Amino acid sequence: MSMAARIAIDKAVTIQNAVANYDLLDPSKTQTSQIAMLSTSVFQHGYKLLLTAINSDHSDDLWRGPHGHRGGFANDVGTINGVDVGDNHETRQFCKDQIARNPWCNKLGTLLAVIQDPEIVALAAQHNVVIFEDEGSGPHVHSQSD
Repeated sequence: MSMAARIAIDKAVTIQNAVANYDLLDPSKTQTSQIAMLSTSVFQHGYKLLLTAINSDHSDDLWRGPHGHRGGFANDVGTINGVDVGDNHETRQFCKDQIARNPWCNKLGTLLAVIQDPEIVALAAQHNVVIFEDEGSGPHVHSQSD
C-alpha cells in the first residue's frame, strides 16, 4: 500500500486516542490489508468512522495470534456516521457491509445482539467471515483482515 493511500485514509477517519495518531501511517503498526479494509469502508462505501483502537492504543492481544491489533490487522470503530455503535441500524448496516461488501474483512466482533441478527449470521456464513461477541471496553465493532 502506498504512503499516499495511508495518508488518504488517515485524513478520512477520526482517531480517538492521540497515542495512535500515526498508526495508520506506519507500516509496522498497520498492515496493508487493514489500510485496504478501511479504504473500502470509507471511500467505496462512504462511511465516516471514529476509530477507538488501532494498534498503539490497544492492549497486547498477541496471545490470540498474530492477526489482531498488535499485529497491525485490526481496528475498533466506536462511531459510524456520527452514531455510536450499539444495537441500532447504523451498526447493523456497517456490519453487513463489512461482511458482504468488504473483501478485506475476515473477522468481525461486536455486541451480541447485533451478531445474533439472522441476516448477519447468514452473511457471515456465506462470505466465510468469523463473527464473535466483542464488548471489550465499551460498544465497538472490531474489524480484522488477514
